[in-house]
Amino acid sequence: MFATTTAAVAAGYVLGALMLSLGSRIALDLIGSSNALVNGAVLALFAAVTGVTAVFARRLPGARAIQAGGVVAATALALLLLAASQRALPAFLLASALSGAGYSLLFLGGLTLINAHAPGRHRAGTLSTIYLVGYLAMGATALALGAIATRWGLRVAIEIGATGIAAMALGAAALALPVPRPRRQGRVET
Repeated sequence: MFATTTAAVAAGYVLGALMLSLGSRIALDLIGSSNALVNGAVLALFAAVTGVTAVFARRLPGARAIQAGGVVAATALALLLLAASQRALPAFLLASALSGAGYSLLFLGGLTLINAHAPGRHRAGTLSTIYLVGYLAMGATALALGAIATRWGLRVAIEIGATGIAAMALGAAALALPVPRPRRQGRVET
């Protein structure tokens, strides 16, 4: 459970790092929007959808939320790549909204799953470790994408970041898939 939860929270956090650290630059440089209100709305949409998704998904089992979050996040990142390559503001707005939903589902699913399985006496330490890994992943991602954007350009940073983060999100979703239990064999008489 710990690996699944950590992967989900880290994937959500790095998705947030991409959208929040580079979102306004993507809107300005890659989409071509010079309207500050529109560019700010993209970031606000991410945050608003994150909150709304958390409210509506709070009753989902943790593993299901992680699975859905991984797929939604990967879809959002594919749309982000499309939006950047086509300079399509509507696709970017949809990518931002889906990124917020993916972030929320991954994070909520991770916390729900670990709270259901961590022993009470170890829950605080377990949650602290998960948050630490998530924050480190988020910070490292923001720094790495910023360095890549500075060295090779924003488009390259988005291509590398979106591909890597989509792989992380889908990896977390795969970890949350149920593992089939071996069928119990009856006793063999000899």
